Amino acid sequence: MLRSIIGLEEMEELHALWSARGDTFSAVFDNKTTSFEALKKVLAVGYTEPTLVYGQIIPVRDGPRTAFEHMYQPGNMVGELERDIKLFDPDEPDGIVVEYFDPQTWKPATVLCTLPGDLGQAPKKVRAFGITEKTKAWRFGMRQRRTQRYRRARYSFKTEMDGLNSRYLSYCALADDIPGYSQTGRVLAVNGRLITLDAELEWGTGTHFLALRKPDGTLSGLYTATPTNSANLIEIGSNLDFTPTLDGSMEPPLYMFGQAERWIPPALITDIKSSGTERGSMTAVNYDERVYADDDNRPA
Repeated sequence: MLRSIIGLEEMEELHALWSARGDTFSAVFDNKTTSFEALKKVLAVGYTEPTLVYGQIIPVRDGPRTAFEHMYQPGNMVGELERDIKLFDPDEPDGIVVEYFDPQTWKPATVLCTLPGDLGQAPKKVRAFGITEKTKAWRFGMRQRRTQRYRRARYSFKTEMDGLNSRYLSYCALADDIPGYSQTGRVLAVNGRLITLDAELEWGTGTHFLALRKPDGTLSGLYTATPTNSANLIEIGSNLDFTPTLDGSMEPPLYMFGQAERWIPPALITDIKSSGTERGSMTAVNYDERVYADDDNRPA
């Protein structure tokens, strides 16, 4: 029965990563609980959460990303992209105290997890259930502390049914109409590496990127872009990885263009809610690679 409920293929892929890192669960459940709650605790030691996808439990690990999965921009949003930035509060916890089980003493032990600038005087207390090593407990706490400090932007937006392409923690590129970030629109023509867009582009200094949306909703790119003699014609540094359909039989590809440093706010999808059969609501948090910086470090 469990073989049909749990995504074993995804579990097997993560098993290789967990084994290489030594992210193992070691504990005993001595109180009644549900299978799903137990699975949440077991997977947590590997920075993973169980998610429901069409009735199947799929494990999803929060880890470093390099390849965008989908794009959401004015061309496939309904309404505006809303931002909610959490400002730093002097009363928020200035560290994490992790309680773990010490197999040498057979008693609970603690380790303090702080970032530069933290005094550790008002830390948040968490329990690392299933972790029996100080280093692993410290990494567990540092992941949470770094999440507190660096994951502070929340995005919300609506789409038609495009949002159902993504899943929990999908790594996506977002854009809106704020000047200085991405320019967005539709592709008009493709001739090899020459791409004609539906608007004149504004160029800044440094490297510029172009990304396109494939018919299945996935993001194509990033492509390094260079200007030509025409304001809406650019040249990309490599061939497209798909063949756009531009004969009017389907919607032309959407594009996102901008400077590498300010191209888009990268985001992780945290919630998808459908509204009937035509629209969906999406929420996301900002992606910041600093969240994962202590995953392989050791406490001082």
